[in-house]
Amino acid sequence: MTFPRSLVAQLAISANFAGLPPSDQLIRLRERLNEYKRKPALDSFLTALARDSFALVHVQVPGLSELVPGLAAEVTRSALNRLYRGRGLMRLSWGDAVDWFRHQDQDFAMNAETTLIELSARAKSADPLVRRSVDDVLVAAFLADLRRSHARVRGRPPQMLLLLDDGDVPEAVTFVRSLLRVRQAIAGARPTPENRLPDPLTVITTSAGPAAAGAVPWSGPDPADAPRVRVDVTDLSAADVLQLSRSHDWTTSERTAGVAFRLTHGHAAATEFVLHRLGQNPRWLDEPNALLDSTDPDEDVRVDRHLLRIFVRGLDPQRRPDDAAAEALITLAAARAWPEAGTLVRLLPPPFGLGSPLYTSPTLWPASGDGVRRLHRWPATSASGRWPPGRTRRPAGKAFSGCCAGRPIRTTRPGGGTTS
Repeated sequence: MTFPRSLVAQLAISANFAGLPPSDQLIRLRERLNEYKRKPALDSFLTALARDSFALVHVQVPGLSELVPGLAAEVTRSALNRLYRGRGLMRLSWGDAVDWFRHQDQDFAMNAETTLIELSARAKSADPLVRRSVDDVLVAAFLADLRRSHARVRGRPPQMLLLLDDGDVPEAVTFVRSLLRVRQAIAGARPTPENRLPDPLTVITTSAGPAAAGAVPWSGPDPADAPRVRVDVTDLSAADVLQLSRSHDWTTSERTAGVAFRLTHGHAAATEFVLHRLGQNPRWLDEPNALLDSTDPDEDVRVDRHLLRIFVRGLDPQRRPDDAAAEALITLAAARAWPEAGTLVRLLPPPFGLGSPLYTSPTLWPASGDGVRRLHRWPATSASGRWPPGRTRRPAGKAFSGCCAGRPIRTTRPGGGTTS
């Protein structure tokens, strides 16, 4: 695969044409594109571009910052080998990459060089609509590079899969929205040999918030619509948890799975954590509360608090643990329906109101309007919600304003009155 159109766009965006008359802008663009035909200059530019791309990673991975220089160098080496098609060449030809900005696979009739200069100016704009138009040009160039690279493969060409975890991160949402807009625009353009080349890209993105709620424009009310398929991923079943527990310790797998499922009700990340902890200390199989009272070594907090953090991370695009959100979730866990949860809003710490993800997330509230989906598991993971065997929900109408952790428990009934 090669990405000459995407690279031409980035070279133009990184140039400064401000204050130059139109004729000098054209000269600077041509000089820049000619300069970066040389391998050493392009090597330096691609390395810097790769480092900037890795900086967009929001997941806190220990040691990642030390790996970035090596990863950037490897990405650059791979890209250069494909662009130059051999180690002996020291200059490349842009071919029809610059001319692509004239038509953009949508039957436009623009001046390619002027378009690149305008792209550079618009990329520096703070106007969301202007930035969106820039995103669409970059995504269209990316798709054009993929289609042409795919078409050059002899025989049965491979398909391309792009996995976007944490699809609610702003950069991921922006990309997917732009991808859908561009594909729709190309499909509606006058057919040409170039824009009717097969699109080999499949994108799979996960969401626990904006995308799931429809911010990414999945069209149509049905689960599947043309090339876009939306799948609701359910929690792990008891059988799934049992199978996972067998990979930890098959000798006690049934007991382990039973304890884990009772504590997490199939929440995937929480289940994996609990199975790992039970494997470390099998005596907790007989004392689940001792597991909840223990301390998570990575975050230096109690396990019941850690499990709540796992859940509330899914409500934040940056996947940050938020103890205030955890406290609010404990309160909302008592709501039997969304209207009842609305009466609890005065008990929530700021900034959690009716417009916050706690009230709008489709992963918390089922479309039927019933009580909080999944939150019946969280009373079992807080010190304030340890119930006798078999009970998995708090008594109807009660809410807890905080984890026990040695503090008095304050309860409220929607009809009025509080007790301690």
